[in-house]
Amino acid sequence: MNRAFKIATATFATLLSTVAPLSAASSDWADLGGGKARLVADFNPQTGKLDAAIEVKLIKGWSTYWRYPGSTGIPPMFDFSASQNVSLSPIEFPSPSLQVSGDARYAGYKNSVVFPLSGDVSSNQSPTLNLDMLIGVCEEICIPAKANFTITPDQFFQSDPVAKRVLSFAKLKMPTQMKPSDVSLKMNQLNEDTLEIGLTYPLEGNTPALFAEGPSDWYLTPAEFKSEADGRLTFHLDLKNIPKNAEVTPEKLALTFVAGTKGIEIRD
Repeated sequence: MNRAFKIATATFATLLSTVAPLSAASSDWADLGGGKARLVADFNPQTGKLDAAIEVKLIKGWSTYWRYPGSTGIPPMFDFSASQNVSLSPIEFPSPSLQVSGDARYAGYKNSVVFPLSGDVSSNQSPTLNLDMLIGVCEEICIPAKANFTITPDQFFQSDPVAKRVLSFAKLKMPTQMKPSDVSLKMNQLNEDTLEIGLTYPLEGNTPALFAEGPSDWYLTPAEFKSEADGRLTFHLDLKNIPKNAEVTPEKLALTFVAGTKGIEIRD
């Protein structure tokens, strides 16, 4: 690295650190076939903190999958390994909703969805974000959609108030973390193919949904809502697509419950 380049880099880092907070930056939109997506980010050099999100806007009638698509589907894949000078947290997933296409039932999103994440930028450095993304977008059939996004250090000097708002609202749809004891969770295996799940939680008038995640070789469709009585909700989870003789225990399942605008993740 020559002296002139070192001076230019140091000057840029110094300038970057005097602007706080910087305006949010965004990549170009990428066409997904059934919608479009982009990457947005905001870096505060005073704290070294970075907030980012993948914003997906779907055409009416199209949907995309949650992190656990169930017995069929393409889970979203986000690869930030080519990013520079930043350590990123895992992607967060908003509360999904029940999607139905023919005989298929799965957890996913319609219209639009924002996947947030955060990161720590290396001291006295400026971040470069690079994302390779693969998601499934579905109408009558599902297609894999690939896209690449980059946000370079100089883009953080550009003002994008819309992207700033995307980041501000990104975490509002994140489910609340709860323990099984918080909702009086009970599980009872009725037979080889059916697990009954009961929990206590206020119902906001909409039909609730319950999504179960299991080990990587289990394929679970969304649970079926059966009844509600005095705040006690009952669901049946289909176990036909798990390994034969597999032991079903609360420790092996993570549950996401959604009712109206509220979502909770139930984990030990």
